[in-house]
Amino acid sequence: MTIDQLHIIIDGCKKNNRESQEKLYKYFYADMVKVCQRYISGDDQKIVSVLNDAYLKMFKNIDKYNEELGTFSAWFKTIVINTVLTSLTERKRQIDYIYTEELPEHSEPHNIYSKFDLQELLEYIKVLPNVTRTVFNMSVLDGFSHQEISQLLNITESTSRWHLSDARKKLKDKLKLQEY
Repeated sequence: MTIDQLHIIIDGCKKNNRESQEKLYKYFYADMVKVCQRYISGDDQKIVSVLNDAYLKMFKNIDKYNEELGTFSAWFKTIVINTVLTSLTERKRQIDYIYTEELPEHSEPHNIYSKFDLQELLEYIKVLPNVTRTVFNMSVLDGFSHQEISQLLNITESTSRWHLSDARKKLKDKLKLQEY
């Protein structure tokens, strides 16, 4: 789909045109379901439910989108991530937060994972504990700072750093096992 075609579809969505909404839904579905899968492990119904909530939010707020905000894809991905995070915080009682003392930032470069198959890495990420997986995704894959993560998840920055360090350690251990 060209950028001009996308703009026409977005304009149709702003006018509540159902055909445009269906085209936009189908166009972004595969990419956005992958974003949800990184945060929500193993529950396909929950993934689809959260993604549909994100689509509803996007369609309700599509009038607020303009090109000055960046690409539509990035704008919508932000809505999806925020919807996922809201979903996770609603299930807070099921999530065990681990509070720790201040830990030093892990110095391992982010691209250490680039030599491994993406699908394999995503499978390992899925089995991390909920909060650890969420922090890893937000930091490494989506580029959030520890300050942003702490505000969005209502945890301290040091707890965010601990979860990132723990995720990296667990992933590194899993990936080392695969080398042999």
